[in-house]
Amino acid sequence: MNLKQKMTWTWILQIGLFISLAIVLEPMSFFYASIVYFCLYMLFMFVSNRVAFVIFITGSLLLAFYFLAKAFIDDWSTNIQFEMLSFHFLVAMNGFVIYMSAYYFKKITKENERLTGKVNELERYFMDTELLTKQEFQQRAELVITSMRRRNEQGYLLRLNVGRLGDFIRDSAMLTLADISLHTVRGQYDLVGKWDNNTLVILLQNTNEEGLEIVLNRWRENAEEYLEEDMLKHIRFEYTEQSNIRMDIEPILPQAEKKVFM
Repeated sequence: MNLKQKMTWTWILQIGLFISLAIVLEPMSFFYASIVYFCLYMLFMFVSNRVAFVIFITGSLLLAFYFLAKAFIDDWSTNIQFEMLSFHFLVAMNGFVIYMSAYYFKKITKENERLTGKVNELERYFMDTELLTKQEFQQRAELVITSMRRRNEQGYLLRLNVGRLGDFIRDSAMLTLADISLHTVRGQYDLVGKWDNNTLVILLQNTNEEGLEIVLNRWRENAEEYLEEDMLKHIRFEYTEQSNIRMDIEPILPQAEKKVFM
């Protein structure tokens, strides 16, 4: 389960427990509990995770000791003890999901900031590379394909799609894959371009099936070095032999003849 899924399930649990509080408390008591709930969440957001956890444990223990002392002083019956035990469990669970919700939110925010910084750094780097825009790739690819057909050469059009990756890592993954692709192909002969926000395209000219296999193996080796295995599983890799590439290029991309999934 990834971080986004954990955050979603925590929110669902948090809503359920908050509704449970609304059911068991009187309206005025629930109003005060809501204020405490909100203040506790804001406190957990602005302190470190370690301090937040200490506050949660301390609060749970103090409430437990309060109920224990109250039970001895007021000589609670078994039914009242069970009710207070259940109430304490509900309050403790609410405190725990508040802590976990704040924990995951801070973690996602920090990860997003890290990835944003990485994307900005990679974007500055790619300004000086040979990664082509969609229009540049189309124009140069048409010339290359015409030349290959005139000389009866073999070539391949490759397509990498990261649309199945999560929003938080997609931009970073695209830039990393572009870097990997540029270092995998022959810089003087092959073309690498960014088709859209989810897709990279690579044109291998004067390359037979054996050469394609070499490129694919080299690409996989480089990708495994820089990307996590779980991320690679969500990258879609397709390729089309040159004889099946139409001159306008764009219509062929969604209709790749052969498919390779990482």
